[in-house]
Amino acid sequence: MRIVFDIGGTSFRYAKYVDGEMVAGAKEPTPNYLQGHAPEEINQLLLEGIGQAIGSDLSRITEVGICYAGPVSGQGRILGSPTIHGIKLEHPFDLRAAVQSLAGIRDVWVINDLSAAAYRYIDDYRSFELITVSTSVGNKIVIDGQLQLGSDGLEGELGHQPACLPSPFEGLITVECTCGTGTNHIGAISSGRGIAEVAQQLCSASLKESYLCSPFKGRDSFTTEEITAAAAHGDEFSQSVLDICTYPLAYALCLTLTSLYLEKVILIGGVVLNSPSYFDSLMSNIMKIGVYNYSAKHLKDKITLGFNDDDSGLIGMNRFLEKQQHSPK
Repeated sequence: MRIVFDIGGTSFRYAKYVDGEMVAGAKEPTPNYLQGHAPEEINQLLLEGIGQAIGSDLSRITEVGICYAGPVSGQGRILGSPTIHGIKLEHPFDLRAAVQSLAGIRDVWVINDLSAAAYRYIDDYRSFELITVSTSVGNKIVIDGQLQLGSDGLEGELGHQPACLPSPFEGLITVECTCGTGTNHIGAISSGRGIAEVAQQLCSASLKESYLCSPFKGRDSFTTEEITAAAAHGDEFSQSVLDICTYPLAYALCLTLTSLYLEKVILIGGVVLNSPSYFDSLMSNIMKIGVYNYSAKHLKDKITLGFNDDDSGLIGMNRFLEKQQHSPK
């Protein structure tokens, strides 16, 4: 038996597998800084949750796989998460060693959650990019069947690159990034959080005219769901907000496709999977920016949506463990 965990900013999930089949699982709220927990307390609560999930199956479990919503070193040390710890940890937490000590299990793996999600698709495509758009933006690239992480395991943080904004709006938008190191990163603008923030900042400024004709007239705060829904129904203000917010991700994606051969670019995450207007805006910007030697049809075939469920971390983590089991020691 193996047990896999998906530790996200909101949910702490696990599943147990026997002979490749999921036989049990559960979902609980993730302990995080928003609940008033200090970093050291969060680490201890995560460890306790892992121990409770293993429970009475300890004698049967031979492998543990953990994917975590934040940077993870190549040695299985977590470095902190904007959505879990709220900060970069002063000292990395060796979660792998802590679980090995707790459970007495040697085969423990800890990787980033998007790295795990990439393994859900790794048998379908030899070379691809996986991008998630939710409260932030992240990516991972697989080339010739190999996840490109480097020796420290920290590559794939596209969301923390400075955003390229449409020229009329440069200098008019300031959104703090959750990483705490700057403003107007791709993940700060092109994410669900960014959409709501940009709408708030521009409704009384450069988009005031369309805002006054929108269903939001008289309001100064919005949700991402409201903006994407209004854009889908033809609201000019909301469409303008989406087109501004998807531009940085579109620009970065075009640069990637210009530089690398990829069979597919796969988009996942609640914002893009549940908001067709976001995907349409992103594709529109990609077509406007363009990729050298790519036709519009080629781009449409290249860029696709992933599975619309919440299971990529668990399924991908299980596949990751299967590959470790069959790889040369």
